[in-house]
Amino acid sequence: MKGMEIVTAQRINEEELEALNRAVAQREQRRQDEQRRRQERTLRRELAEAAKREQQRVMQRAFLRGMGAAACILGTVFCLTVSAWTAIFPAALALVLGGRVAR
Repeated sequence: MKGMEIVTAQRINEEELEALNRAVAQREQRRQDEQRRRQERTLRRELAEAAKREQQRVMQRAFLRGMGAAACILGTVFCLTVSAWTAIFPAALALVLGGRVAR
């Protein structure tokens, strides 16, 4: 009878060992899955931040181009205004002074 008990105990120990090995393998698989999910979240966050920075750069470039165009237009208007006044002012002054042009 003792031999039968030893064989049964060995079988139970082997089954327990297999169950423990399965549990360890499952735990390792869960750990790897969690690590992979963490890495994916980090990559997604980094990609979103990079896209946001690129969008800000594009917006800044567009803003600066717009400001450059506005400055160019305002400068042109100023130059045209100044040149018109330099052409008109002496004639207006001559009219005001009764046809006499100051020299």
